[in-house]
Amino acid sequence: MSDCPVAPGRHRTAIEYLSKILSMLTNDRGFEVSSSDATVRVLVTTVHQNMRKLDPEVHLDHKILQSHLAAIRHRIVTDRENRPSGKLVQIEYALAAVAAGAPSVGIKASNGIVVATENKHKSILYEEHSVHKVVMITNHIGMVYSGMGPDYRLLVKRARKMAQQYYLVYNEPIPTAQLVQRVAMVMQEYTQSGGVRPFGVSLLICGWDNDRPYLFQCDPSGAYFAWKATAMGKNYVNGKTFLEKRYSEDLELDDAVHTAILTLKEGFEGQMTADNIEVGICDAQGFRRLDPSNVKDYLANIP
Repeated sequence: MSDCPVAPGRHRTAIEYLSKILSMLTNDRGFEVSSSDATVRVLVTTVHQNMRKLDPEVHLDHKILQSHLAAIRHRIVTDRENRPSGKLVQIEYALAAVAAGAPSVGIKASNGIVVATENKHKSILYEEHSVHKVVMITNHIGMVYSGMGPDYRLLVKRARKMAQQYYLVYNEPIPTAQLVQRVAMVMQEYTQSGGVRPFGVSLLICGWDNDRPYLFQCDPSGAYFAWKATAMGKNYVNGKTFLEKRYSEDLELDDAVHTAILTLKEGFEGQMTADNIEVGICDAQGFRRLDPSNVKDYLANIP
């Protein structure tokens, strides 16, 4: 507050100064802060989970808090939608988080699917292989991501739960396309609900159904696509360009693993080892993540 008028010889704090130019008026719904130029109405509320814990002797009326929460959520959604350019800025931020994330690759071969990703550690003190980026959802479906790890963990948990719910109802494993559609629906809901933000991850979901392989990508907007081969994360443009030159529908699974590792190597910084990449494969036998010893064997055959 260096530009506040201060009488010579006297010290005035920012609070003292503000108290002279602002006034606050409380009411049964919250309070208002006013100056000579404007008035700000402050709504008091709480999150939905706390509504049942309210004490009538201490807190505002339950209905008032609910109406305030609805008003705030409506304002958040309105601010998202009313952009002059027509762009949803939060989704663009989420896509930027994906583009800054570790590279991931997915390749569909004639007899299976390969997913691979970079898994570098920020410190040599980090316990290797304690957290995996390539994970199993069901016996025949696997997933990998680029973007924010905590968001990914939540989606993995939701995907596994949805797969189990499907099995309990229909007594058969969930088809890959059905799971992709349901995960994408969850991601889409987070783009238009109040009090939340879009997931900062893109997913590669691979599976084996009806004696054929499937590879899908899910983006933060909730859009999903089927791919023959794709790359995402950092340097994804170079990765896709490399795949366009090297990909063939006649690829066998072993050749696809080599191609996936070579694609990661295109933008890899430093020495690639079995400890800083992860590879998963899915075929008629199901989904599995390769052990570091298996990855090391593949790396030994790559110049």
